[in-house]
Amino acid sequence: MLFHTAGCANSEAKSLNYQVDDELVVLAHGLGRSDWAMWRFAQRLENANYKVCRLDYATIGVSVASVLDETTSQIDACLQNAPKVHFVGHSLGGLVIRAYLQTTKKR
Repeated sequence: MLFHTAGCANSEAKSLNYQVDDELVVLAHGLGRSDWAMWRFAQRLENANYKVCRLDYATIGVSVASVLDETTSQIDACLQNAPKVHFVGHSLGGLVIRAYLQTTKKR
């Protein structure tokens, strides 16, 4: 199965063309995991006609600032031209999403 990811670190395609009624789900994994921790969830979402972006970032041996910089750039790439977005995070992934939303709100 081929995953349609939009501009994420694990993406082969650099961008995704969105239709007006498309919905994107950004998936953020937890501590000590990688984007593959969310592959089954991503597959099910895609089967339900959602676009999916699985974030991929190191969580062990890196600073919080580094994680937030990496995930911010990935999320920004995912969101380009997305008409509707949902965020799903597991554990640390939820904190990453929360930090992103707080930071971008101030921009």
